[in-house]
Amino acid sequence: MNIPHRVLIVAGGTGGHIAPALAVGDHLRRAHGERVHVRYLTGSRSTEKQVFEAAEEFPDVLACDRAPSLSLGGMVRTIRYGRSVLESRALLRRFQPDAILATGGYVCAPVLLAARMAGVPYFLHESNAVPGKVTRAFAKNADCVFVAHEGAAEWLDAGCRASLTGTPVRSELLVTSRQKGAKTFTIDAGVPTILVLGGSQGARGLNDALCDALADLAYRDSIDRLNVIWACGPLNLKSVTARVDKIVRREVHIKLFDYIGDVHNAYACADLVVSRAGASTLAEITALGLPSILVPYPHATDNHQYENARALEDAGAAVLMPETTLTGAVLADEIELLLVDHERREDMAGNSARLGSPACLDVIAEHVMSNAGGPHPQASTTPGKAAA
Repeated sequence: MNIPHRVLIVAGGTGGHIAPALAVGDHLRRAHGERVHVRYLTGSRSTEKQVFEAAEEFPDVLACDRAPSLSLGGMVRTIRYGRSVLESRALLRRFQPDAILATGGYVCAPVLLAARMAGVPYFLHESNAVPGKVTRAFAKNADCVFVAHEGAAEWLDAGCRASLTGTPVRSELLVTSRQKGAKTFTIDAGVPTILVLGGSQGARGLNDALCDALADLAYRDSIDRLNVIWACGPLNLKSVTARVDKIVRREVHIKLFDYIGDVHNAYACADLVVSRAGASTLAEITALGLPSILVPYPHATDNHQYENARALEDAGAAVLMPETTLTGAVLADEIELLLVDHERREDMAGNSARLGSPACLDVIAEHVMSNAGGPHPQASTTPGKAAA
């Protein structure tokens, strides 16, 4: 009897960390079937739960979510961290993974520490141009650190094993069509379509500027008809809806959502993406060869979203627009230029496609599966919460 290879995939914090984790897990199951058993672990935030549930996955959960500090709240997090390390060790004893893949978020820290203690091999994936603190802290003992940007490995300690792979995206992203996407969102497939993505929590600065931009664009002669598919975030849905309702021009069709679960169908009918610059979103944009206008989140750790966006702009695949200088008029002008100038948009699309990483999933899966081990007589296969 063949014993399945057990892989524990850990991700949390944002959809940008979780999406690559889901992509790898899905690929492992598709490629290896019963020869692999994938189990997920994440943090306890509602947004983490939402992203996993949208993919019909039900991970184990740790309460650990942020780094300890000297504040009162930091002391509570220190206690949670210690508890999460113990719970991670218990989970490793039950599941007995052959390998662990961590794709980001602070929830990875206690699991990786427990893996070190137990001698379980682990891999890291870093989507951002500037690696996060957890990646930097645990890279030295990783079997391999998969990075999405050439310069990312320079941030790691000397001697770290790094491989430039890009960021994995789910295979379903590549198999839909514009017609199916248009039908999903009840829009005309023949009308230019903008997809707006603000991340799992939305983006207030981007939302405000876009409301002003659309109010302007709705009455420009160069824009005959326009579709907008817009994920504005759950906290912004009510306020954005109130402003959008005042844009009354019939030829501008705005489909507003707090969160788009079937984003692959939204991408399928997009001619232009206006978005934050989270690494996972940029991986999806480049995998599909889409032109984009990127508004990096200005408070991201180490300003990594700006660096992510700059890499695409330098390659001629995107327009970088810092939020500090963003206005509705400036955004409207750039959207109009790209919608009207088909040649420029096609050039950007070609440059975007050249940055995509079609072999990424195969490379990561091959590395992870190379750690197949022996029998696991006491391993538990029943998922459940590791912490309340």
